[in-house]
Amino acid sequence: MHSELPDIPSAIMTSIKKRIEQIWDDEPEMHEDMIEQEIEAYQDLQSLEIESVPDKVLRDLMADAEREHPSDYSEQREFVQNGADRYLYIQQLNEKVGPIKELLIRIEDIIANECYNQNIQNYGPGGIWEGEGRSFRYPITFIVEDKDDKRWNVSSAVDAETLMTGRYKFGSNELNIFRALVKVVEMLQAEYNLHVERSK
Repeated sequence: MHSELPDIPSAIMTSIKKRIEQIWDDEPEMHEDMIEQEIEAYQDLQSLEIESVPDKVLRDLMADAEREHPSDYSEQREFVQNGADRYLYIQQLNEKVGPIKELLIRIEDIIANECYNQNIQNYGPGGIWEGEGRSFRYPITFIVEDKDDKRWNVSSAVDAETLMTGRYKFGSNELNIFRALVKVVEMLQAEYNLHVERSK
């Protein structure tokens, strides 16, 4: 057990013990180990610093963690770490995709508009049949708030994280078009010296 117990405010220590005793009521032999884990988690939170994550972001994450998991410092620590990892992921994604976002959107639009269905029946004014086959823009599906969002155009205002979820759905199959396009652009940059001006 941590020897520096004075570092733990009495109110925090009381809440930790109370919660552990309630959760592990039928296994008192677990209390000491669980209390030690919670003390360690609390101390980790108090001294937490993560490179490249601003203090304000960490403070906001810690406040959210406390609201979501009151008195559960192990869960709070995991919540904050996951939130920090997500923040870093988004920052890295923006750095990677931001400069080429407009290019990706333009290329995707060209590809999507090359779809053709020869079985579509075309009728003109008055119901006059005008033959078979039609070109069309293939819809793209994004994930927005954990739900599929089908669109027939892609706005330049879309954020990088959402953009990377863009995919074509073919029945049970899917093509992650924007992830593929990033790889294509990176290959062209590395092997063919492609230079892309940063999107404005």
